[in-house]
Amino acid sequence: MSSKAKTFGPRYGVKVKKRYSMVVSKMGKHVCPSCKKRTLKRVAKGIYVCSRCGYKMAGKAYYPGD
Repeated sequence: MSSKAKTFGPRYGVKVKKRYSMVVSKMGKHVCPSCKKRTLKRVAKGIYVCSRCGYKMAGKAYYPGD
């Protein structure tokens, strides 16, 4: 579990906290396929923009990847 889910303390149960941890980690920055830096940020559903090189891509709805 991530430290973000630990803010809930003993409330809400393990399953909810694990799901929350997964969503929060996938919402973070990803590696840009163009400049290979961790600067790719989700701006809308399935649209990601690199803040360093300006590369824009369409990926999966929740995270870019396989």
